[in-house]
Amino acid sequence: MSEPSYAGLEERILILAPTPKDAETTQRVFDSVGLSSLICADMAQLCREMAKGVGAALVTKEAILADRTHCLQAILQGQPLWSDYPLIVLTPSGAESPQKMKLLESVGNMTLMKRPVQLPALLSTMQAALRDRRRQYKMRDLLADYEIAVKNAEAANQAKSEFLANMSHEIRTPMNAIVGLTDLLAAENATKEKRREFLHMLKVSGQSLLELINDLLDIAKIENESVELEKVPFDLCQLLNDVIHIMKTKADTKGIYLLFDCPASLGGYFTGDPIRLKQIVTNLVSNAIKFTDRGSVTLKVELDGDTVKIDVADTGIGIPKDKQESIFSKFSQADSSITRKYGGTGLGLAITRKLVRLMDGSISVVSEPGIGSTFTVQIPLPRTHAGIPKVTKSRAHAKAEKLRQNMRPLSC
Repeated sequence: MSEPSYAGLEERILILAPTPKDAETTQRVFDSVGLSSLICADMAQLCREMAKGVGAALVTKEAILADRTHCLQAILQGQPLWSDYPLIVLTPSGAESPQKMKLLESVGNMTLMKRPVQLPALLSTMQAALRDRRRQYKMRDLLADYEIAVKNAEAANQAKSEFLANMSHEIRTPMNAIVGLTDLLAAENATKEKRREFLHMLKVSGQSLLELINDLLDIAKIENESVELEKVPFDLCQLLNDVIHIMKTKADTKGIYLLFDCPASLGGYFTGDPIRLKQIVTNLVSNAIKFTDRGSVTLKVELDGDTVKIDVADTGIGIPKDKQESIFSKFSQADSSITRKYGGTGLGLAITRKLVRLMDGSISVVSEPGIGSTFTVQIPLPRTHAGIPKVTKSRAHAKAEKLRQNMRPLSC
């Protein structure tokens, strides 16, 4: 016989009857109305089974009073706050002595039924007990959901606080540079070369602010479900080469290799959103360069049917196993020390995963601290033989052009 499921354990009735015959008779009665039950040989077994899960228990008064280990009392008193085990206790006919009643009450809450028991009354009592137990389970589940919600809210609040502190730093750094550089540019003794250097630094600071604003706008659009994906033909190899060209200066500055070679199988055009795909790959390559101080960053791409697989592998700091899911959350990095050392808002990977999912794709990471990381993106991109369409004039533009051609100069 297979073991009952967890839900089955919580619905079953445990039976500790005066005699084995009474137990079997009671079980048959329960079976006849579809109630699951288990016969226990003694109080020790009853207590063990109650610890596993129980809907209700049917026990004799004699078995409770004979329990020298007080295991039932310990089980009842050790219940969580939401729980109150339905315990039906069969007592002999006649009056009970005050002393024995006091002993029974000290064990815990119970419902007393005098023997001989009428079957309709027993079934009615047991079904009411099971209904009460189900309500308790609902309360347990609500409390569990509430605890999870509280933890999530606390985590979100902590993430928000860290984000705001981080964001203020990310904004203040380039802004301080801009303010300081404008003062230097205004100085009369600044040489032409110095002015050129200051202008370059102003441009870098402005670009940093622009990237930050773009990240914030992107995450807001995605959260509001206002991102519309294009489906246009584009050259995948050209797109990836563009990313490498843009990122090469950043890699050269850090003295690391940036490797990519587009395989011949990826020649031709694909249908998708090239702007968003470029954003995804750029985010991953930029991240890889940021967290790699020596070695290389490698961009690899493969085609499997209509699915393009893109790997971005680095020899950087790596990510601990317990942080590999949280890095895809908004405002999150592996830990605060990384934020302090490398900077960043913690939005890049959150945006990347959301965009990948919008494109019906998936993203995963394999990483080992001190060795490096490999991010893998798989996105459906069907081939197309249409090529990139030539830019055509809009109807309004064509009409305006025709009107211009028909116009005659005014005579003086």
